[in-house]
Amino acid sequence: MNEKTEGNITYPGYEHMRLEAMIKTMDTNKLFAYTWCPVADASGNAPLGGIETLVEFKLQPIHGGTRLQIIESGFSAIPDEKRRLEALRTNTGGWDIQVENIAAHVAS
Repeated sequence: MNEKTEGNITYPGYEHMRLEAMIKTMDTNKLFAYTWCPVADASGNAPLGGIETLVEFKLQPIHGGTRLQIIESGFSAIPDEKRRLEALRTNTGGWDIQVENIAAHVAS
């Protein structure tokens, strides 16, 4: 697919940051995947070019609903260990928040 989407992040506290993502797969009701840069440049505002991870949202029908699995891979491509660990830490926290947001949306 390789379709690019970009814009400013609208999540409170991160509005100054830019998001650039390349849509890789969109299979309705099964899989949505994109690549993006999880590491900001020195200004903290823009993605650091050349570093990407793959984010996958996998949907699976189960009895009484749908299972959502979110996988982000590719952190080993971040060469600087300090940035790699920071990206892992912040993204883990970010996905925890987004899973709560998704659950609240589904429940409403």
